[in-house]
Amino acid sequence: MSPEELHLVVNTHYHSDHVGGNFHLQKNYGVPIAAHKWEADLINFCDPEACSAEWLDQPVEPYRVDRKLLDNDEIHTGSRTLKVLSTPGHTLGHISLYEPEEEILICGDLFHKNDIGWLNIFRKGVTSIQRSLESLDRLSMLQIQKAYSGHGPQIDNPLVAIDMAMKRFEKYLKASEKFHGMPARGFFHSH
Repeated sequence: MSPEELHLVVNTHYHSDHVGGNFHLQKNYGVPIAAHKWEADLINFCDPEACSAEWLDQPVEPYRVDRKLLDNDEIHTGSRTLKVLSTPGHTLGHISLYEPEEEILICGDLFHKNDIGWLNIFRKGVTSIQRSLESLDRLSMLQIQKAYSGHGPQIDNPLVAIDMAMKRFEKYLKASEKFHGMPARGFFHSH
């Protein structure tokens, strides 16, 4: 597919390794960019925190988010409809996209085939682990045949990968309890 054929770029989150081409596509081809509202606002106000470019040591040329997404929004591709799912953890405004007919999930960096997405505990705090667990729990309720993450190969057993990711995050929570000397659950607000 050539850039002229693109109708929309949807970012699962604003880390520089995922949004680095946005400026080029927007400036040269007029491709609109979509992202979660929280991250879109940071980007559109040119917040220095946006994209984690400093932490990742990857500068991002400024771009604008044209379409601000919220949980349960729908993206119509012409032949399919993708449901936007808010899945915070890796970033606060992280989203996943779910296509219910073929039961396909685009999960960004929430989890990968045999791994979990990087968490910047220094910036986001231990609560990012709990948010990731809640997001994985939400996804585990879906019928998913195939999943695609932001890094690595196609995930043919998504529910197994989600279960493995949850176990790993739970291990991190237990480690944080030892480190802080108090139950990790005490750090979090329940919904």
